Amino acid sequence: MDEYVKEIGRNGLVTYKYNGKYLYSIYDPEREANKYLNTIKNIKKVVITCCGADYINKELLNRGVDLIISFNPVKFEQAVNSDKLIRADTLADVEKILLSRNIHSSQISIIYWPLLIETNKSVYLNQLKKLKDILLKVSISSNTAKVFGFLETKNILINLINLNSIEFIKRSFPHDNLSLILSSGYSLSKYIDFIKRIKDRAIVFALPSALPFLLHHNIEPDFAVCVDPGYASFYHLYKYKRIVKLICPLSLTQSIFKMNNVYPQFFNYTNIFENILFENYNAVASAPEGSVFINLLRILTQLGFKDALVIGQDFGYMNNRSHINEGSFEREYCSISNYFQTLESKIINFDHLKENSIIEIDKTEIKSNIALKLYYEHFINNNYEINILLPDSVYNPIDKSIKKVNIDYITRNFSCKDKINTIISTEKINDLKKIKDLFKNVINQIKNNNYNEEIEKLINNLYIDKNNLFHINKIKKIYRGLV
Repeated sequence: MDEYVKEIGRNGLVTYKYNGKYLYSIYDPEREANKYLNTIKNIKKVVITCCGADYINKELLNRGVDLIISFNPVKFEQAVNSDKLIRADTLADVEKILLSRNIHSSQISIIYWPLLIETNKSVYLNQLKKLKDILLKVSISSNTAKVFGFLETKNILINLINLNSIEFIKRSFPHDNLSLILSSGYSLSKYIDFIKRIKDRAIVFALPSALPFLLHHNIEPDFAVCVDPGYASFYHLYKYKRIVKLICPLSLTQSIFKMNNVYPQFFNYTNIFENILFENYNAVASAPEGSVFINLLRILTQLGFKDALVIGQDFGYMNNRSHINEGSFEREYCSISNYFQTLESKIINFDHLKENSIIEIDKTEIKSNIALKLYYEHFINNNYEINILLPDSVYNPIDKSIKKVNIDYITRNFSCKDKINTIISTEKINDLKKIKDLFKNVINQIKNNNYNEEIEKLINNLYIDKNNLFHINKIKKIYRGLV
């Protein structure tokens, strides 16, 4: 801040000078701010500003915006106080504000003061670029909460009507067995022989999108793991014509649980109803994190695994492809299915921005895109209570601290796997009356538009929009199945 020299202008208002150049008018900075805003069309009701002094903030408040997030890496004198103005010193602060208020990027205008940016382009431009990535990340989170929150709630209600019992996986004590995670990045195709040679020394967990490809190569995982509530999950499982134990939450589409080859083993996805259902049980729990891969790492720790060998988790493009099978699901269904409202479809929309990003790991550059890079950054910035391993000559080394291993290492350190049921045990909840009665109470009050404060809070946590006719009609239809 020492480089910014404060001065009092001709009309008694504060201005600042940097390297002999004034940032704001020495005559009338308030009028200057008004004229600048007149050049900006369609200012939204939520504005992120990066303008230094408060002249722009003041004028925005005069124009009736609902919220200003004033982001200033360099602190200037504060001249405005308002409950509609929140100050943020860091981008982390901005992200927290947006997430806590569930604000989507489409609701936001970004206004910056050009003369301020020019004083230190390397700092300010870098911050604005990172702000753009944060807005994309928040948009994914916001869309997920709004769009998929209700979809998950609807699925949970329907599934608990149709299911007579719930078999869930229990937390386990630590053991020395290796877990093998098979994701569907394009690099999976180069490790088929590697997988076949080590799979009997590990318990194999596959993501649904990898199942058809693995089946084609006669590889049958011990478990599939799925969290996506939409049609994509059903599609991949339908293509897999073998019996599969499926670790999943109750929020999957009900079509999956009607399949004869799928044996669900549930975990607590920490939806408010699931928390109630599993309250008195030793069930594995993993909250939504936008990626089934990250959920699986959390689950494996609770199942007692100390080591996880990961194959096919690319976070980018190999040979210009992000997934095996050339994205066959998207090609077949995205353009024709209105029901396909999964997180993947939202990410595809972001991909259509045609903006590529580079992930730099040690001396390796991975071509990626905004959505995949956000997933990568979310993954790398979290801690996992499990030792992650990667095969040697892996396409994406993810992080230089992660150990790379070969087949000899697996052979020396991991013996043939124990019986699976001694490692991963399950328990059944046969009496679902209590949770169904709670559903009836909640839905009945929604149906009659008569609910107390406690129920209203519950409704909000379930992402049920009382003003959304589709939501209300769907809830009423579910209620008829309960009574």
